[in-house]
Amino acid sequence: MRILSKRALAKWIRYLIALVVGSHGLVYLNVVRGWFPGMFAGWMGISLVLGNTLTGDSLKALILAVWLIAGIGLICAGVTILFTPSMPGLWRPLTVGASLLGILGFVFFWDGQTQLLVDQGLIGAILSLVILSGTIASWKSSAKKGILRVDLGEEDIKKTTEKNRTEVKNQ
Repeated sequence: MRILSKRALAKWIRYLIALVVGSHGLVYLNVVRGWFPGMFAGWMGISLVLGNTLTGDSLKALILAVWLIAGIGLICAGVTILFTPSMPGLWRPLTVGASLLGILGFVFFWDGQTQLLVDQGLIGAILSLVILSGTIASWKSSAKKGILRVDLGEEDIKKTTEKNRTEVKNQ
């Protein structure tokens, strides 16, 4: 039985995360395309948060536009996570922005009917929140280390590692 090295395992975990993030973006796009008609079944055409400011078809258009942007953003974030070594620093802002838009879309969409929470996108909002939390946690973790290992290419990692070893020896 072959055991994966830490580097190979990290690569496969990155691939898995990219798949989850990109797939979540595809779900948003499929909602916009109307593949989940149950989302609007029972919807009263109002938003608990927005009240009567925006209602009916205008509100639905706004929500779908927000989810369209979130979906495209999450797909792009998934691609940048997949190719992080060649696109350093791009995946985090994309993931944060798209996740926030997805959550915002749910907040605008929910009309206060607790029995329809799941039908109206609670699971998607929770997944967006998990993605957002993971992204922020990875940002803080990288900042504490003083380097952005996940965003660096292999050559940059080797140079940074050697530099850190030299600094430790000199102290």
